[in-house]
Amino acid sequence: MKIPVKVWKNIVKLQRRLLWGGSKKESKISWVSWANVCKPKAAGDWFSEGVGKKVGNGLLTSFWFEPWSGGTLLREQYSRLFQVSQQRDSKVGEMGNWVNGEWKWDLLWRKELFVWEEDLLENLMGTLNVFHISNAQDLWVWKHDATGIFSFKLAYYVLVSNLGVRVASLAVTDQVLARVWKSWAPSKVIVFS
Repeated sequence: MKIPVKVWKNIVKLQRRLLWGGSKKESKISWVSWANVCKPKAAGDWFSEGVGKKVGNGLLTSFWFEPWSGGTLLREQYSRLFQVSQQRDSKVGEMGNWVNGEWKWDLLWRKELFVWEEDLLENLMGTLNVFHISNAQDLWVWKHDATGIFSFKLAYYVLVSNLGVRVASLAVTDQVLARVWKSWAPSKVIVFS
Protein backbone atom coordinates (compact mmCIF):
# COMPACT_ATOMS: atom_id res chain seq x y z
CA MET A 1 0.00 0.00 0.00
CA LYS A 2 1.43 3.40 -1.00
CA ILE A 3 1.39 6.38 1.31
CA PRO A 4 0.28 9.74 -0.16
CA VAL A 5 3.13 12.22 -0.73
CA LYS A 6 1.51 14.88 1.45
CA VAL A 7 1.21 12.47 4.38
CA TRP A 8 4.82 11.36 3.91
CA LYS A 9 6.05 14.98 3.94
CA ASN A 10 4.16 15.63 7.18
CA ILE A 11 5.73 12.54 8.76
CA VAL A 12 9.23 13.66 7.75
CA LYS A 13 8.50 17.15 9.08
CA LEU A 14 7.48 15.71 12.46
CA GLN A 15 10.57 13.49 12.55
CA ARG A 16 12.82 16.48 11.90
CA ARG A 17 11.16 18.44 14.68
CA LEU A 18 11.67 15.53 17.06
CA LEU A 19 15.27 14.79 16.06
CA TRP A 20 16.57 18.36 16.14
CA GLY A 21 16.55 20.36 19.36
CA GLY A 22 17.41 23.90 20.32
CA SER A 23 15.54 27.18 20.29
CA LYS A 24 14.91 29.79 17.61
CA LYS A 25 17.70 32.00 19.02
CA GLU A 26 20.44 29.41 19.10
CA SER A 27 21.61 26.89 16.57
CA LYS A 28 20.00 23.48 16.75
CA ILE A 29 21.78 20.27 17.63
CA SER A 30 20.95 16.75 16.56
CA TRP A 31 19.50 14.67 19.39
CA VAL A 32 19.90 11.41 17.46
CA SER A 33 22.65 10.42 15.06
CA TRP A 34 21.59 10.02 11.45
CA ALA A 35 23.08 6.51 11.48
CA ASN A 36 20.51 5.50 14.14
CA VAL A 37 17.66 7.16 12.25
CA CYS A 38 18.52 5.16 9.12
CA LYS A 39 18.70 1.80 10.89
CA PRO A 40 16.23 -0.85 9.79
CA LYS A 41 13.12 -1.05 11.94
CA ALA A 42 14.26 -4.32 13.52
CA ALA A 43 17.49 -2.71 14.72
CA GLY A 44 16.36 0.71 15.86
CA ASP A 45 12.64 1.01 16.41
CA TRP A 46 12.83 0.96 20.19
CA PHE A 47 10.12 3.57 20.74
CA SER A 48 7.22 2.18 18.72
CA GLU A 49 7.96 -1.30 20.07
CA GLY A 50 7.31 0.13 23.54
CA VAL A 51 3.96 1.66 22.63
CA GLY A 52 0.81 -0.43 22.48
CA LYS A 53 -2.95 -0.15 22.41
CA LYS A 54 -5.20 -1.10 25.29
CA VAL A 55 -8.57 -1.76 23.74
CA GLY A 56 -11.62 -0.43 25.57
CA ASN A 57 -14.65 0.00 23.33
CA GLY A 58 -12.52 -0.63 20.23
CA LEU A 59 -13.79 2.40 18.31
CA LEU A 60 -10.29 3.89 17.85
CA THR A 61 -8.47 0.66 17.00
CA SER A 62 -8.32 -0.96 13.57
CA PHE A 63 -9.28 -4.64 13.77
CA TRP A 64 -6.99 -5.85 10.98
CA PHE A 65 -4.29 -3.15 10.78
CA GLU A 66 -3.16 -2.62 14.40
CA PRO A 67 -1.45 -5.16 16.68
CA TRP A 68 -4.09 -4.87 19.42
CA SER A 69 -4.46 -8.61 20.01
CA GLY A 70 -0.80 -9.37 20.59
CA GLY A 71 2.46 -8.86 18.75
CA THR A 72 1.27 -9.36 15.17
CA LEU A 73 -1.39 -7.85 12.97
CA LEU A 74 -4.48 -10.01 12.50
CA ARG A 75 -4.34 -9.39 8.74
CA GLU A 76 -0.90 -11.06 8.70
CA GLN A 77 -1.69 -13.84 11.15
CA TYR A 78 -5.01 -14.65 9.44
CA SER A 79 -4.30 -13.39 5.92
CA ARG A 80 -6.82 -15.68 4.24
CA LEU A 81 -9.64 -14.51 6.52
CA PHE A 82 -8.61 -10.91 5.87
CA GLN A 83 -8.90 -11.54 2.12
CA VAL A 84 -12.49 -12.77 2.40
CA SER A 85 -13.62 -10.30 5.08
CA GLN A 86 -16.35 -7.76 4.35
CA GLN A 87 -15.01 -5.65 7.23
CA ARG A 88 -11.42 -4.95 6.18
CA ASP A 89 -11.47 -1.30 7.28
CA SER A 90 -13.56 -1.79 10.42
CA LYS A 91 -12.58 -0.91 13.96
CA VAL A 92 -12.57 -3.51 16.73
CA GLY A 93 -15.76 -2.06 18.20
CA GLU A 94 -17.55 -2.43 14.86
CA MET A 95 -16.83 -6.16 14.60
CA GLY A 96 -19.47 -7.25 17.08
CA ASN A 97 -22.45 -6.27 19.21
CA TRP A 98 -23.60 -6.23 22.80
CA VAL A 99 -26.19 -8.95 23.40
CA ASN A 100 -27.75 -9.07 26.89
CA GLY A 101 -24.72 -7.28 28.37
CA GLU A 102 -22.21 -9.62 26.71
CA TRP A 103 -19.97 -8.84 23.73
CA LYS A 104 -20.53 -11.13 20.72
CA TRP A 105 -18.22 -11.04 17.72
CA ASP A 106 -20.04 -10.72 14.39
CA LEU A 107 -17.57 -11.23 11.56
CA LEU A 108 -18.92 -10.95 8.02
CA TRP A 109 -17.51 -12.78 4.99
CA ARG A 110 -17.79 -12.17 1.25
CA LYS A 111 -18.42 -15.85 0.65
CA GLU A 112 -19.17 -19.02 2.55
CA LEU A 113 -15.99 -20.24 4.25
CA PHE A 114 -14.29 -23.49 3.23
CA VAL A 115 -13.70 -26.07 5.97
CA TRP A 116 -10.04 -25.13 6.29
CA GLU A 117 -11.03 -21.44 6.55
CA GLU A 118 -13.47 -22.35 9.32
CA ASP A 119 -10.52 -23.88 11.19
CA LEU A 120 -8.71 -20.55 10.84
CA LEU A 121 -11.84 -18.77 12.06
CA GLU A 122 -11.97 -21.04 15.10
CA ASN A 123 -8.36 -20.11 15.92
CA LEU A 124 -9.15 -16.42 15.40
CA MET A 125 -12.17 -16.65 17.70
CA GLY A 126 -9.96 -18.26 20.35
CA THR A 127 -7.66 -15.25 20.10
CA LEU A 128 -10.54 -12.75 20.15
CA ASN A 129 -12.39 -14.28 23.09
CA VAL A 130 -9.41 -13.58 25.37
CA PHE A 131 -10.10 -9.84 25.01
CA HIS A 132 -12.87 -8.08 26.86
CA ILE A 133 -14.52 -5.17 25.10
CA SER A 134 -15.74 -2.50 27.52
CA ASN A 135 -17.30 0.96 27.49
CA ALA A 136 -13.95 2.65 28.16
CA GLN A 137 -12.11 4.51 25.40
CA ASP A 138 -9.09 2.86 23.73
CA LEU A 139 -5.77 4.01 25.18
CA TRP A 140 -2.16 4.14 24.08
CA VAL A 141 0.07 2.52 26.72
CA TRP A 142 3.82 2.41 27.41
CA LYS A 143 4.67 -1.31 27.58
CA HIS A 144 7.85 -0.76 29.60
CA ASP A 145 5.90 0.46 32.64
CA ALA A 146 3.41 -1.60 34.65
CA THR A 147 1.02 1.38 34.85
CA GLY A 148 1.24 1.96 31.09
CA ILE A 149 2.26 5.59 31.62
CA PHE A 150 5.13 6.97 29.53
CA SER A 151 8.04 8.64 31.31
CA PHE A 152 11.16 10.12 29.77
CA LYS A 153 13.21 8.58 32.57
CA LEU A 154 12.15 5.05 31.64
CA ALA A 155 12.38 5.82 27.91
CA TYR A 156 15.98 6.94 28.46
CA TYR A 157 16.72 3.73 30.35
CA VAL A 158 15.19 1.61 27.55
CA LEU A 159 17.11 3.53 24.89
CA VAL A 160 20.42 3.19 26.73
CA SER A 161 19.78 -0.53 27.25
CA ASN A 162 19.01 -1.01 23.54
CA LEU A 163 22.22 0.77 22.58
CA GLY A 164 24.18 -1.77 24.62
CA VAL A 165 25.37 0.69 27.26
CA ARG A 166 25.62 -0.95 30.67
CA VAL A 167 23.77 0.94 33.36
CA ALA A 168 24.02 -0.27 36.95
CA SER A 169 20.36 0.30 37.76
CA LEU A 170 17.51 2.68 37.21
CA ALA A 171 18.10 4.15 40.69
CA VAL A 172 21.76 4.94 39.92
CA THR A 173 20.75 6.44 36.58
CA ASP A 174 18.19 8.63 38.39
CA GLN A 175 20.84 9.95 40.77
CA VAL A 176 23.30 10.72 37.99
CA LEU A 177 20.72 12.41 35.76
CA ALA A 178 19.34 14.45 38.67
CA ARG A 179 22.82 15.86 39.31
CA VAL A 180 23.50 16.51 35.64
CA TRP A 181 20.26 18.37 34.93
CA LYS A 182 20.37 20.39 38.17
CA SER A 183 23.90 21.51 37.41
CA TRP A 184 24.80 25.19 37.07
CA ALA A 185 26.76 24.33 33.94
CA PRO A 186 25.56 25.87 30.66
CA SER A 187 23.08 23.74 28.72
CA LYS A 188 25.65 23.25 25.94
CA VAL A 189 27.89 21.49 28.46
CA ILE A 190 25.06 19.49 30.07
CA VAL A 191 24.07 18.00 26.72
CA PHE A 192 27.46 16.29 26.48
CA SER A 193 27.45 15.00 30.09
